[in-house]
Amino acid sequence: MSDKFLTVPHHTTGRKLPIPAASTTSIPSRCISPEKLNSLLNEKFPSGNYNVDVSQNVYQIRAPRHLSEV
Repeated sequence: MSDKFLTVPHHTTGRKLPIPAASTTSIPSRCISPEKLNSLLNEKFPSGNYNVDVSQNVYQIRAPRHLSEV
């Protein structure tokens, strides 16, 4: 995986945060814009307990639960 992540306001340091019992969801970048993904993740996880890596045009999202629909 790449060290690139989607920048969100509460992750301004660019450091990955530990996510206890995380689930990984993969979403092709062609399916959702970065802005929409940012809004969705902030809505679903307001405490910011998620990480997003981008590799080969696919978002790899680690969060407390799987994202079933975008």
